[in-house]
Amino acid sequence: MTTTTMSHFGKTQDLEPETNRVHRNGLIWVLILNALDLLTTYVALHFGAREGNPWLVWLVETKMIFVVKAVVVGGACYALFRKAKGDHATAFMTAAIWWVAGIYSLVVFMNVLTAIKYAGS
Repeated sequence: MTTTTMSHFGKTQDLEPETNRVHRNGLIWVLILNALDLLTTYVALHFGAREGNPWLVWLVETKMIFVVKAVVVGGACYALFRKAKGDHATAFMTAAIWWVAGIYSLVVFMNVLTAIKYAGS
């Protein structure tokens, strides 16, 4: 297996571990943010908010969202497990994982703002 190396001030450094670390950290954040999305969604609903995504209303009302999140989190855990076993992350995969983490960060932020708004009313 060939790895990419970079020369930095005359030293050769393996880039693969750094790529794997960034990839793994992104997956961990996606897992954390999925859990925070569930938590903040139900906190906002508790204070009287309504699910804003029409595709998710049924999932949230029937609690099937937990199944969907379990599949997403399970898939991420599987991907994380595969990375730990030596599968190599591509730049696209790593960028996609961090993009998803960014989207989930915004969702959690909006959920918190919504919960604060409804808690105060």
